[in-house]
Amino acid sequence: MTPIFELVAVFTFLLILISNIRFLHNIIIAITSSIKDVINLLVKIGAISKQVEYNYDAIVKLDKELKINGRRITSYVQELHRQSLMNTGRIRILLNSYPIGLYECDKNGECIWVNHALCDLFGMEAEAMLGHGWLSAVDESQRDLVLSEWMNAVKKDIPYSWGYNIINQKTQENFRVKAIALTIRDEDRTPLLFCGSVERC
Repeated sequence: MTPIFELVAVFTFLLILISNIRFLHNIIIAITSSIKDVINLLVKIGAISKQVEYNYDAIVKLDKELKINGRRITSYVQELHRQSLMNTGRIRILLNSYPIGLYECDKNGECIWVNHALCDLFGMEAEAMLGHGWLSAVDESQRDLVLSEWMNAVKKDIPYSWGYNIINQKTQENFRVKAIALTIRDEDRTPLLFCGSVERC
């Protein structure tokens, strides 16, 4: 081989080698860049993982606090309910000894409690007077009108005052009574109960 061809061959080899070196360099740069991207991604994933773990711990802590506060609130409500029952019991003991007939109706106008004096006045047991059971002691000729006037007062939420005749269910004595009732409301002025009295005229 002549020297000129040798030089051409060497030069060609060098060109191929340089080209391969550049190609390898580009590959190394690409791999390095990819590795950096992967590292950055792992760092971000780690940060997100820590944030998730922190948020999870915060949620668990909040859940525990809510459960603790929930138990406290439940206990408080139960205590209020117990105190309410005790106070209601005390009040009703006092009202049962009151000489005037007293009654309590729900927001729909149905009787839910009467005292002993009202039972004696109507000649009926307390259980029999609940709901609209008390109407059985009202004079039959006035029964529909008495109920109509009472339900009208309940529907319109107005004070009730009405006189009518009743027949004592034990003695069968017929006499006139006067009933009155007022509305018990909550803090929003919504009717809760109707409380009233019945007296012999």
